[in-house]
Amino acid sequence: MASPGASAFDIRYLDIISSRDTSIHRLDPRAKLLTTLAYIVAVASFDKYTVTGLVPSSYTPLSLSRSGTFLSRIC
Repeated sequence: MASPGASAFDIRYLDIISSRDTSIHRLDPRAKLLTTLAYIVAVASFDKYTVTGLVPSSYTPLSLSRSGTFLSRIC
């Protein structure tokens, strides 16, 4: 279980990355929501053992997270 100090740091970090000025942050939230829902439907439509069909789908979240500089803390 995380300590309260660590949780507060995570909340502050989310606030810091939300105030950045990148192309992802400037998009309309409704467009991001619709894109996310379409991506979920597209991924969920694959058979559960079709790994090769899902490999290209992994590029979308990775490229979006890199353009929003979210992976700088994770990697």
